[in-house]
Amino acid sequence: SQFSSLSSTVLARRFILSWLALVLLAVAVGLYLLENTLEQQRQRTLLESENLALLVERDVANSLEKIDLLLLDAIDHYAEHLRQGNLDIVALDRFLSRQRQRQKPLVAIRITNPAGETIVGLDGVSNASVRVDDREYFQRLRDDPSLERVVSKPVRGRLSGKWAIIMARRLPDIDGRFTGIALASIDLDFFQQQFASLRIGQSGSVAMRDADLALLARFPWREAVGEHGSPRLSDDFRQALAINPQAGSYASGVTSLDGVRRLHIYRFNPEYRFYINVGVSEDAYLEPWHRQRRGILALLALFVALSGGAVFMLHRYAGRLGERERVLRTIFDTSDAAIFLVDPRGFIIFANERMASMWGLPLEQLIGREYVALVHPDEREIGREKMLKLMASEIPVVRVEREYVREDGVAFWGLLCGRRLLDEAGHFVGLVGLIADIDESRRNARELEVYRQRLEQLVQERTQQLEQAKVAA
Repeated sequence: SQFSSLSSTVLARRFILSWLALVLLAVAVGLYLLENTLEQQRQRTLLESENLALLVERDVANSLEKIDLLLLDAIDHYAEHLRQGNLDIVALDRFLSRQRQRQKPLVAIRITNPAGETIVGLDGVSNASVRVDDREYFQRLRDDPSLERVVSKPVRGRLSGKWAIIMARRLPDIDGRFTGIALASIDLDFFQQQFASLRIGQSGSVAMRDADLALLARFPWREAVGEHGSPRLSDDFRQALAINPQAGSYASGVTSLDGVRRLHIYRFNPEYRFYINVGVSEDAYLEPWHRQRRGILALLALFVALSGGAVFMLHRYAGRLGERERVLRTIFDTSDAAIFLVDPRGFIIFANERMASMWGLPLEQLIGREYVALVHPDEREIGREKMLKLMASEIPVVRVEREYVREDGVAFWGLLCGRRLLDEAGHFVGLVGLIADIDESRRNARELEVYRQRLEQLVQERTQQLEQAKVAA
C-alpha cells in the first residue's frame, strides 16, 4: 500500500519541536521589539532633555546678561555723577533700588570705594557698613586691571543672609588708579525656584554649577548632595566631562550623589561660565517602556498558552487520526480484495498489494495505469461507459461482475464495487473501488450447475424407466 504513517512518539516530537520553534520565533520578535522600543525611548528622552537643558541654559544666561547690563548702567550713572562733580548718593541709591526691583534675581546692586567700603546701594539703611575688601572677587578686580567682569563662588550675604553669587565689574580708573567696583548680588534661590517649576518627572533633577563645578543651585535640594559651593560630583559625570567638557550626556549609576539612577544632559555656557545639568530618572523615562514590556510579555504568555493548547489538541486529534489510519492500513493490507482509487481522468493513483498480486504487477507499475486498461478487451468500452456515468453522478454506485486480464494475458472474473469519492467541501476527487476475485467461485458455480443438470437428467431417465416398467407389468 501507499500509506506512510508516523508513530505517536515521532508525531508528538514533531508537534512539540514545531511549537517550540514557533514560540522561540515569537519570543525573538518580542525581544527585538522591546530592545527597539527601549532604544527609541532613550533617544526620545535624550532629545527632550537636550532641549530642556538648552532652554534652561539660555534662560539663566539671559537673566545674567540683563543683570550685567544693569551693572554697566549703574557704572555709567556713577561715572557721570563724578564727571559733573556732584556725587548724589541718595539719588544713586534710589536709582539702584529701582534697577534692583526690575530684576527678581537681584538681592542688591552696590558700588564700593577703593578700600572696599560700600558707598552706594545700602537701600537707605543708616549706619550700615558693608566691606567687601576680603572677598575674592574684589581682590581679583583690584589687583588685575585687565579683568572686566568677575562672577564669584557662592557667598552668604552679610546684610541679607541669602546665598548668592556676585557679578562684579571694575570702576573706570582715574589717573591710572583703582577707584572701586560695582557689584550685583544674585539670589541663588531664584534659580532654584525656576528649576522647581520645570516638568522633569518624578525624581528628576536640574543643577547649576560654576566653571569649577561648585554647586550653585539644584532642584530638588538635598543636603546629602552637598552645600552651596560643594564640588562633589558623581564618577559618571567626571568621566563624561573628561570626554567632552562643553556638552554631553551620561547615565548616573551607583555613584549618583543621591542614589537615584538618571539619564543626564549637561551644557556649559562660555559667556558666563556655568554648567546646567538636567537629569531624568530612569524609573520616570522608562515607565512607558515598562508598560509596553508588560503588554508584550502578556501577549507572549497568552500566545504560548493558546498555541500550547492548540498543539495539545492537534496532537490528540492527530493521535486519533493515526490510530484510525493504522486500523485502515491493517484492513487495507490484509484485505483479500483489491482496493484502489481512481482520479477524475480514470487513472489509478492508489492501490493495495492485493491488487498488484491479482494482476501480477509490481505496485509501482500499477500506480499510474488507466483503470480500463485492466479490463478484458471485450468489456473495456462497457467498463469505460460505466465509469464515466459514475463520475457524472448518473448512477449512484457500480456493482457488477467484470472480466479482467492479468499481465500474463490470463483472464479472470472479479466483482467490482465502485463509488464516487468527495472531499470535505463536497467536491468530486475521484472514485474508490473494490474488486473481489470471483473466478474460482464462478468456476465452482458452473460445475455445480452442470452437476445439477446431470442429476435432473438422471432423475428424469429413472422416472421414465419406472413408468415403463409399470406399464409392462
